[in-house]
Amino acid sequence: MKRKTSLLATLLAAAALAISPVSAEEQTEASNPTALVSAAYQQAFNAGNADKVAALHTKDAEWLDSDGTTHEGRDAIRAILAKAFAAAPGRTIQFAVEKVRPVGDDVIIETGSAAVTAPDGEESISAYTTIYAKDGDEWRIAQVTETAPETEPSPASQLGALRWLEGTWKGENSKRPVTLKISEAQNGNFLTINYSFGQDGDQGTSTEVVGFDAAADQVRSWTFDSEGGFSEATWQPDGSNWLVVSKSVNPDGSRASSQLDIRPAADGKSFTVEGYNRESGGVPMPKLGPVKFTADK
Repeated sequence: MKRKTSLLATLLAAAALAISPVSAEEQTEASNPTALVSAAYQQAFNAGNADKVAALHTKDAEWLDSDGTTHEGRDAIRAILAKAFAAAPGRTIQFAVEKVRPVGDDVIIETGSAAVTAPDGEESISAYTTIYAKDGDEWRIAQVTETAPETEPSPASQLGALRWLEGTWKGENSKRPVTLKISEAQNGNFLTINYSFGQDGDQGTSTEVVGFDAAADQVRSWTFDSEGGFSEATWQPDGSNWLVVSKSVNPDGSRASSQLDIRPAADGKSFTVEGYNRESGGVPMPKLGPVKFTADK
């Protein structure tokens, strides 16, 4: 089953907020007098009948959707439902009611969640609070407040703080010139950093893949160089700066490690890299840099 929240699907989910997950037979009018309203709402919704759905609202009903927009009045609700039904026919509804609480003799508050499933299996889920009011001898929907559920951030969004690195950068003040070409990969879920040392890579190349490790809740990277060495690193943000701690295996099998500080300039046109606590094959290595990288336009 595909699960996705789209604007249209959200509108459809909000439209069904009054629907109960159980049948009218299972909820007697004595225990929940809004059950018949729920059953009628579900039938009308599944038929794509905006007129019948709207008729179950009070004349001055309000619907606050998950975008924070308030739709006021039965006519406004009818219009938005008609548009949604026409644009996305064939959707079905499944509800989970969490609580039904009478407030006096004329008001009932219901909370729960609504799932709207499209014919292709795409599903949208919204949380809701519905207020029913006695309208003459009938119960009707007086107010609906929809809240979109919190969603886990995507791997791509977790790299948002590093997007400024995308582009080509030239290293200055380095013993060997270095060019970085940084771009997104795999639907934006990773960044690739291609290093070219010397002139056109005549002193070596390497490729680094940066991604978000959901299990460790951390940005990590893996690097492979043209001489057969490889490394992995963790990236820790420090304000706008980044601390990169890496452990490597050299081509001869010896181990290496280092820490890098990456500090972007305020104007976004350059950044500096400084390396320390460097070691290779058990031998301490001198401090690196700082090396300044400038955007190559």
